[in-house]
Amino acid sequence: MNDFEKIKETWVNQREDFSMEDVFGAVKKRIKKVGNQQKIANIVLVTTIAVLVFYFFAVSAFKDSQMILGMSMMICSLIVRVAIEVLSIRKLRKLNALLSTSQFKAVLIRYYKERKTVHLVVTPLLFITYILGFVILLPVFKNNLSTGLFWYVVISSIIVFPVLIVFIAKQIQKELRVLELLEKME
Repeated sequence: MNDFEKIKETWVNQREDFSMEDVFGAVKKRIKKVGNQQKIANIVLVTTIAVLVFYFFAVSAFKDSQMILGMSMMICSLIVRVAIEVLSIRKLRKLNALLSTSQFKAVLIRYYKERKTVHLVVTPLLFITYILGFVILLPVFKNNLSTGLFWYVVISSIIVFPVLIVFIAKQIQKELRVLELLEKME
């Protein structure tokens, strides 16, 4: 083996070690950031649930079956989402960082593949359920709100729902990038 080949081999080996550590460190930072974002999302969702439950009782919604159905769909979809996020945060916290790098990476990949399923299957179903619940409530709103307030609710929902879709999609993309990064490390 000549000097060039030795230098090349040394460089390649160092690059792999250096690259692996840097990437793994970046992944750990990203995991912490994702965990914090999940907590913030849960606070927003729980606040929304509280507002919906308060509204439900404030307008005596339990007297109207259409109102019960719409509100129940909205509230239940949010409760399911919060439960999923709480379980996910717990799972993330329980990851054993003392495992070897390859074992920890395998556990992380499994975790993020589960999250991918949640994001690509469960999240859209819950969002659709929430919107359907809202649509079911529109006739109730039309009968019980002033014309101006009713149209405000309709127009603002036409703006808010697409904005939410974009926001949720960006959050999902951030998590999927972590999975891509982990899979590239293999």
